[in-house]
Amino acid sequence: MPTQVPQLYSICRVRVRLGETDYLRPCIVLEATPTVLCVAAISSQIDLYQPTQHFLIPADHPDFISTGLDRISYVIGAPLFDAKLEDVEKVLGCLSGDLAKSFEQWIG
Repeated sequence: MPTQVPQLYSICRVRVRLGETDYLRPCIVLEATPTVLCVAAISSQIDLYQPTQHFLIPADHPDFISTGLDRISYVIGAPLFDAKLEDVEKVLGCLSGDLAKSFEQWIG
């Protein structure tokens, strides 16, 4: 369990099942209660990125450093996952600044 409680738009490492994979991956917190988080998965497999379905997090964006990610990535908008707080391995960072504003508009 992380030492820091994830907040809205925190990026944390959580185990989610996405397609054929079931491993710890970065996810962004969309909603948080004291025990359960609603998260969207993040991928760095840029060859699968689809601009109409995904939110790009470019590594050259000025606010990228606060994400805690180490390479260009994108948020997968569906499906969303529920994760128990104890399933969060680590809080990596968060979306901030203009990147957070753009994400908020994208997610609606």
